[in-house]
Amino acid sequence: VIRQQVAWSPRVAREVAALAEAGHDVDFICLRKPGEPRRERRGRVRVWRLSVPGGGRGRTTRYLLNYGSFVAQAAAVAGVMHARRRYRLVQVNTMPDVLVFAAAVPRTFGARVLLDLQECMPEFFATKFGTGMDHPAVRLISFTGSTETGRLVASACADRNAICSLEMGGKNAIIVM
Repeated sequence: VIRQQVAWSPRVAREVAALAEAGHDVDFICLRKPGEPRRERRGRVRVWRLSVPGGGRGRTTRYLLNYGSFVAQAAAVAGVMHARRRYRLVQVNTMPDVLVFAAAVPRTFGARVLLDLQECMPEFFATKFGTGMDHPAVRLISFTGSTETGRLVASACADRNAICSLEMGGKNAIIVM
């Protein structure tokens, strides 16, 4: 799951191609640009392209509706497809960090979730909207990336005897649950 058009993310496109070449079936959920088909099959890869609402509202409202719409649609597609295919792993490439909730249904039914943090959401939000890092909205979305968060995630996994691998820091932090 990625909130980008596949052509814009060569790294993710390479990951999808490698999985398909290794014999895995892949469902790829991404943004749809005008003129692209909503669904497409490329060998072992099924591409699900989602449309999001456009203009007509204020900048912040439009931004939140755009991201919220994508998260909700991606969650619906991932949930329905998991019921049909029983995923073992769902990889979520951020931004936004909350996109990880698109994998809630597969995770609930046993799939592993790999959260690939490609950008730091709090810093991006603060820069995009011209707020400081101490702004309440930035603090609200700052639940990833800190050492304390890593300890909390590891502790929650240990309490459930769940396997958890954390890589904190750097530009490409990942969390596997």
